[in-house]
Amino acid sequence: MERMIDGEKIYRLLTDQLVKETGMFSKGVNKGLNIARSALRNEQIAPTIAPPNEWISVEDELPDPGKNVLLCFSGHTNSMVVGGRYEVGDGWYSIIDGEYYTDCDTPPTHWMWLPRLPEVDA
Repeated sequence: MERMIDGEKIYRLLTDQLVKETGMFSKGVNKGLNIARSALRNEQIAPTIAPPNEWISVEDELPDPGKNVLLCFSGHTNSMVVGGRYEVGDGWYSIIDGEYYTDCDTPPTHWMWLPRLPEVDA
């Protein structure tokens, strides 16, 4: 199965590698890193470099704390999808009603990054 690359995480990793010193070598390293960072931001060059558009098990990976995501609560008879986020130390938080899901009988089983908003002509 082909796995998509999380472009935002790679972008942050490349940004962390930028060299603070001056000099020809440092400038060359930074130029290469900046070219790679620019490619990650250009969808025509790298259209598949994006967060995966699939459900991720909370047992495999948690989203970045404070980032809004879709949460799936898979019950025995029903499944429910809501907007929420993960807060370190506090658990899952609803972005709809501002309540924590800490005491839920059925905690979320999966999460997914929010899709891009549609472009609206002004």
